[in-house]
Amino acid sequence: DIYLDTRGVAHLRAGRPQQAVSDLTAGLEQAQRPETLFHLALANEKRGSTAEAQRWFRKAVDAGLTEKDVHPLEQADFNRLRVQFTN
Repeated sequence: DIYLDTRGVAHLRAGRPQQAVSDLTAGLEQAQRPETLFHLALANEKRGSTAEAQRWFRKAVDAGLTEKDVHPLEQADFNRLRVQFTN
């Protein structure tokens, strides 16, 4: 659900990663969007859950998400996670 994804990103940017995870997870129950998977990776990273962040980032990439698919303001985060989590 795009609404829950947007609200989750707003929570994330406001420094509320746990609330972001809640909204993003609920959004995934309605629609499996690669962007939401990526946002879950970011939210889990902010929570300090590196393993979860890696798991969600890999799911986003496996679902076809690339740097050009994310908002320009998120491309640096995408590239940082790609470098961090690429074997």
